Amino acid sequence: MDKRYLHQLVLLANHLDSIGKLEVADVIDELIKEAIKKKKEPKKPPKKWWDKMVKEIKKANPDYSEERVSRTIGDIWFNNIKEKKRKEILKKYK
Repeated sequence: MDKRYLHQLVLLANHLDSIGKLEVADVIDELIKEAIKKKKEPKKPPKKWWDKMVKEIKKANPDYSEERVSRTIGDIWFNNIKEKKRKEILKKYK
């Protein structure tokens, strides 16, 4: 979500709060929190990195199904790689 859009939502929430429209302001606050949370979520892995990982995992585990390979790579990317390493990979495979 664009920073300008978030800023506008914050201004709107503050205005609604000041005129007593607390319920609407609360809804907008929740939208802002969700947008910020999504912005912090890790990005999708680069295709070239993904393809490299598919080869490595299939070589090490030839009995894995395509679904299991995908789940394994997704788990590595989203749960087992630290943010710093993820950024390095994104930069390398840009």
